[in-house]
Amino acid sequence: ADFSDASSPLEFMASVSTDPQIRAEGDECRKKTSEFFITVFARRDLYDAIRNSVAETPVEQRLKRETLIAFEKQGLKLPDATVE
Repeated sequence: ADFSDASSPLEFMASVSTDPQIRAEGDECRKKTSEFFITVFARRDLYDAIRNSVAETPVEQRLKRETLIAFEKQGLKLPDATVE
């Protein structure tokens, strides 16, 4: 939530600001945030670590399930030979 709390207002400004410079900065933030998430959710080492972790509480179980879905949308559930 901390990352989202910090980046969302900046990204929002890309859509609502009347100042072209602020819109450009918000758009740049949006692009960098997107690149960051693509990089993170393409890392097999992180996927494997989370997949092999033990979620003890219902909240942890939901977090693990939702996080694994994000990785799997990037193809990490597929065998290594099919992931590019």
